[in-house]
Amino acid sequence: MAQEYRGCRKLVYAEVKTDTAEGMTFGEVKPFAPVQTISKNVEYSTATSYYDNVAHNTRKSEGADETEFTHAVPSDEVMADIEGKYYDPTTGIYSDSPISNKTFAVGYIFDEEGDSEEENFCWKLKGTFKVGSVEHQTKDDGTDVTNVTTTFTAIYPQATFTHGGADGTGGKSKGVRIKKSKGIMTEEEFFKTPQTVDTVFTAANKSKG
Repeated sequence: MAQEYRGCRKLVYAEVKTDTAEGMTFGEVKPFAPVQTISKNVEYSTATSYYDNVAHNTRKSEGADETEFTHAVPSDEVMADIEGKYYDPTTGIYSDSPISNKTFAVGYIFDEEGDSEEENFCWKLKGTFKVGSVEHQTKDDGTDVTNVTTTFTAIYPQATFTHGGADGTGGKSKGVRIKKSKGIMTEEEFFKTPQTVDTVFTAANKSKG
């Protein structure tokens, strides 16, 4: 059998508090909403230079890194948080105020099955949320309901990491993914705070004793 993707859960987020060359800090990890589907797409472009009628150099660049989540309707607190709006939980008043330019980390789990069952723990370290069209329908004799699709656009943080870069010897990293079966971190540990490539390497070294 071949491995296939089936299952996703535990959509969470945390505000990015600071991001400098020395590192990052984050706010509290909060539940986002029950998730139905997760779709990831990264755009790439290439350009080739020709000399003496022959292709000599090909350059590849990375474009938008977007992850789309289809999920249940979030609470007003979550919607206000990710959209940068004002919400008063005491009165339940939601103000369609000017947005604030917050950035967030997002975490989630997706599953594999086939030759073996596996769970993948993921964090994207910095980006913004964009809530898609929200539709409200009249009640009829059917069973149709609507949910929400939110797109997270990831960017590289200012921080650099010891294990970042294309060769893992230092540089940039937008996020990290580990497999549960490797025993590097438990689900509780991994989602207690946003993880970086450096923090999971530290945990991996500790797990080796």
